[in-house]
Amino acid sequence: DGGTCGTETCGDAQVCLYRECTTKEKCVPSAQCPRGTTPADCGGQPGCLYPNCAPKLQGCRAIPDSCGGDVTCACGSICGSAAACAEAKGRNALCAATN
Repeated sequence: DGGTCGTETCGDAQVCLYRECTTKEKCVPSAQCPRGTTPADCGGQPGCLYPNCAPKLQGCRAIPDSCGGDVTCACGSICGSAAACAEAKGRNALCAATN
């Protein structure tokens, strides 16, 4: 079993895929910014740019046959390239943000 992935359970030949949040998702409209954030234009509204946010769950994805069960290979394949894979750990894969 590939483990729990949000509300799903991934199969043996699957990884749990996440993606990093985008700059747009880190930008929260607000009149006042808390410590640790940067004032920013969030889609035409005043807002705050947070330094990071939680990865976004994408769900279970099949490990390509060409990867022979290797999660690092699957991460690069699913994310589009080895450089687009931010992290592969255990049965989890994280694609880099595309912004």
